[in-house]
Amino acid sequence: MKRRALLGGMAAAAGLGLLGCRPEAPSGATGALALRMVCDPWAGYYPAALAEVDGDFAREGLTVSMERSTSTDRMLAEFFAGRFDLMCASLGDMIPIAARDPTLRIVLTSDESAGADMVFRRRDVDPAAVARLRIGTDLNGFGELFMRDYLAHAGLAERDVQWLHVDAGDVAAALDAGQIDVGNCWEPFASAALAAGHVKVFDSAQTPALVTQVAVCQRRLLVEERERMRGFCRAWFAATDRWLADVPAGAARIEAALRLPAGEASLAGIRLHTLDDNRRLLTGTPPGLAPVLQRYAEFHARRGEAPGDLGALFEDAVLP
Repeated sequence: MKRRALLGGMAAAAGLGLLGCRPEAPSGATGALALRMVCDPWAGYYPAALAEVDGDFAREGLTVSMERSTSTDRMLAEFFAGRFDLMCASLGDMIPIAARDPTLRIVLTSDESAGADMVFRRRDVDPAAVARLRIGTDLNGFGELFMRDYLAHAGLAERDVQWLHVDAGDVAAALDAGQIDVGNCWEPFASAALAAGHVKVFDSAQTPALVTQVAVCQRRLLVEERERMRGFCRAWFAATDRWLADVPAGAARIEAALRLPAGEASLAGIRLHTLDDNRRLLTGTPPGLAPVLQRYAEFHARRGEAPGDLGALFEDAVLP
């Protein structure tokens, strides 16, 4: 990652389309709006898969082809280039492109990482004993801020550090090769780090709300297809509620649809956001998510970057 070579096996048998393919309208959904969505391989986004395979999107006059990407950098670039209508990613990943594209809008928040994002130290390294600590993380999104929280928590904030740009999918290999001393990743990459004997030292349960995930699109889509985008949200939250009502059954259905190994649609360390959560986070004056955005804005400002008007991300909410 950053959350994630693009994965092409997105369960065509289950009705989920592939990148570059416009899915056929489902039976009875004449004139269905076909949307292309890209996301990291992250269980918090999988209500979309459940909504597609169970027909929630079809009932709203939509088909949604979803592709997972194991390179967040590539995913962001392809979304910015217009290859997708919607993208799901961490809120912190939105900041760089929000500054470049002022039409970007949050459609919904999918979840909060409450332990599923993890920091690992190399199995034979004591970070406190390293003269210059090499940190591997995605430097374009939430990674550096998350790792700075780790450093503060571990009493290492004043240490001499070297920041290295490493996608989450490459963290285990970079630890194995001795290229970094600590790095952050999530499942399915965290299991590889654990299997190699690297040691978890921190996770997102210790950084409340920092690693919140969102679905975004250009404002044009909300203006041109407002009611059907409201239907998109309605279908998403119906699938979320159904999954939360029976977590094992929902996970099994998603894994079958996406052809995932058993256990990969786990919600361990992930708190799915319901419609009520979204109303709290995306509406109000200010919206509940505003303090997290402000923290990101201040962080980027300290780096000499202009994050743009992040408050505009909340405009034109289409919550049902």
